Amino acid sequence: MSTNNQPSINIENKTISPKKKRVLKRVLSEKDDSDEEENKKSKIENLKSIDSKLEQIEITTTTEIKTSDETKIVETTTIPTIEQNVIIIDSKDYQPDKEHYHPINDACWNVPYSALSKTLYLIECISKRLEIIRILTNFYRSVLCLSKHDLLYCVYLCLNKLAPEYYGLELGIGDTIIMKAIGQSTGRTVEKLKTDFHTQGDLGLVAETSRCTQRTMFKPKPLTVSIVYTKLKEIAQMTGQSSQNKKIDIIKCLLVSCQSYESRYLVRSLTGKLRIGLAEQSLLVALAHAATITPPSSDYPPPVLNSLKKLNPELAKKKLADSALLLKTTYCECPSYDTIIQVLCEKGLEQLPFECKSAPGVASDFLEAPGSIFL
Repeated sequence: MSTNNQPSINIENKTISPKKKRVLKRVLSEKDDSDEEENKKSKIENLKSIDSKLEQIEITTTTEIKTSDETKIVETTTIPTIEQNVIIIDSKDYQPDKEHYHPINDACWNVPYSALSKTLYLIECISKRLEIIRILTNFYRSVLCLSKHDLLYCVYLCLNKLAPEYYGLELGIGDTIIMKAIGQSTGRTVEKLKTDFHTQGDLGLVAETSRCTQRTMFKPKPLTVSIVYTKLKEIAQMTGQSSQNKKIDIIKCLLVSCQSYESRYLVRSLTGKLRIGLAEQSLLVALAHAATITPPSSDYPPPVLNSLKKLNPELAKKKLADSALLLKTTYCECPSYDTIIQVLCEKGLEQLPFECKSAPGVASDFLEAPGSIFL
């Protein structure tokens, strides 16, 4: 039993002898000490239990905060994640000629130069105009979905141009300079390269076969469309005494990073002859079809990946024909892909006639004879 239930003892009672009083004082003081110790222990235990409860509360609140923060990050991110079931493919496996093409799941990107070179290779291998347009349309659809800022570079590289015609900016690098760059990047002599060139008649193929026999210790960083376009434009703008050596150095660095078909089309771009049989008319049609089927959007993924999916074949065909006519008309009045593609990506295909007007001092481009321009 506790001391609180025991009867109280009056030490001041006169009937108690002095000796007994001293003993009673000592006993009572010991009891008080033990009570104080018990009280202290109980207080400490209470404090410990309170601390543990506080820790549990802090842990649960921080966990809730972390989960809410993570939820916010997932909701606001514009980069495809694994949870979104986005299939990331290697650029080597890129197939823009697939029958049922998906502009996101069948692409890979920021636009690698290997994807463009694979597209150019497939176009080179066929002669059917409609099939060429279909392949190029698929490629441009993926660019519009995944990397709109690369669309202008892709268009210029497909046409083997760097700027509008009235800028007068052209490549046309001499064969000797290109052979020196190929020789320095592959270890082959210029004489052997000249022999191969006379046999094959195509410096692009010579560069590709020479590159296949070259081995590197470290895998170079893959080329992107933006890097290739920027370097080609830099080469075209170079002048002066030491410009030739600088051009060779830039070309050599690009060739070292080339894979698969990249060296073929890079060298052909440098010579000014792409040799794939792609007409500018077909490119305009493909660009119009891409912007119609997969309209440009600031959202990712775009809300509409295939606008023709619910249309019957006749309506879909008419919609594509109208969009091609609209883009061709716009290009005739405003022959600048810089302006057209900027408006196309920001405001859509329908706004081209209102935003792209002919400018003073810029000649209109009729593409072909007026009677056959829209055929």
